[in-house]
Amino acid sequence: MNLYVNYHYANLMDMFYYESEWGFIITMVHLGLSMRACTDKSWNKLAITSAEIALGFDLIIEPLFWEAIAPNVFPEMGW
Repeated sequence: MNLYVNYHYANLMDMFYYESEWGFIITMVHLGLSMRACTDKSWNKLAITSAEIALGFDLIIEPLFWEAIAPNVFPEMGW
């Protein structure tokens, strides 16, 4: 869905500049691979590898959001 919105309503190249977009895409790929691995055990290695990559992105995105972006987006919270 997010790829559809970026393609039709925004500049598609913008998604390559944001790590959060990459984190979202990698997490969605991981979920698909994990569902595939539930029925076919030969997909387990790829599902586990994608889980580690998605976790690595998510561990970087979360602190960056709260330290760099959130104070500008939510100034009324008194950062």
